[in-house]
Amino acid sequence: MLNNHVISNIRKSYIFCIFQYKNLCFQVKMSADLLEELLFFSDLKKFPLKTIQDFSGSKPSFVLLFKRTNDSLSGNIDDVVLQMVYGNSRQPPGDDNSPALKLKKVWTSEKTTLDWMDAKDNLDHLSDVDEKILLGIWAPSNALNKGTVLKLLLPTLSGPFKMPELEEVPFHVAIAYDAFKAKEVFELSEKYPGKVLSYGYFSSDRSGEAKLLGKTTEQYDARNATITYEEKLVIQLAKDDPQCFMDFIDLGPSYISTDIEIGELDCRYFFPPGYNTPEAEIITYLKKKSKRKGRLGKLKIPCEQETDAQSVVTTGTDMSIIDDALNVEDEANGSEEDAGQEEDNAADKATSPME
Repeated sequence: MLNNHVISNIRKSYIFCIFQYKNLCFQVKMSADLLEELLFFSDLKKFPLKTIQDFSGSKPSFVLLFKRTNDSLSGNIDDVVLQMVYGNSRQPPGDDNSPALKLKKVWTSEKTTLDWMDAKDNLDHLSDVDEKILLGIWAPSNALNKGTVLKLLLPTLSGPFKMPELEEVPFHVAIAYDAFKAKEVFELSEKYPGKVLSYGYFSSDRSGEAKLLGKTTEQYDARNATITYEEKLVIQLAKDDPQCFMDFIDLGPSYISTDIEIGELDCRYFFPPGYNTPEAEIITYLKKKSKRKGRLGKLKIPCEQETDAQSVVTTGTDMSIIDDALNVEDEANGSEEDAGQEEDNAADKATSPME
């Protein structure tokens, strides 16, 4: 990173060239707060005051990013950059002939700077010399520091490698209703979009005992099982809106978590991490496997009957079920004589519950 003073002062020019490496130059705007954040993982605790003032001035600064031109080249690119900037020591302040010291300056008055190499032995008359240092060039000293620089200064380049931000889940409770009240529950949820975080149909409302019957109404209705009237619709409801909470209570639930601590435990059983993920994975898989338009619309995702809620999300998605359905449909398409009958067989197999 080159500061404003070095860029604007062209009395001395330094051209850095590393053979077998290419570099990209980016113009950036700095600020005092940004400079402080850049050093979060650095061995350097803070930049000198004059350096901060110069970097965060009105003129832009430049960031040089060096990349390998060939992955087979030996050596660590970080070490190469540090040696280029600081010499063999590979750390600040740098060797006597390093660019870091050659570009280093010191303010002797409000308008006058001297090269550090020329003035370092005659600075006894200056107070707070450390704060009057003007660094001309700086490089991150370790991998974490380099990652911070890339994230803050070059977000476009670092974006694809960032871990996704974790979405904060509001305080919530589990509420269970008799399954035949599903229509009322869903109609009320439309009045409060985003408040029902998860839902599913279960064999009972008892956390630790309930079996998952279906994650959607379609899956629940597709079961070949006798209705016992013990089936429950369980929802994970955010508890950040008192009126919303009371409206769902007015529907007459069969169970409700007594507080948010119990609610977290209940929902961890009914809706464990990844509960809502497999559905999207199956749909994506089907789209990739589809060979003709409209095929996806003829397939329904099978639901495992009377399956323990915990095992659904921990065992993963069995894509062979989907493959079997697609293979049957392919055979049907290949037969001109019995095409209609084979299509019906494929649909039956695709929509039947797992044994």
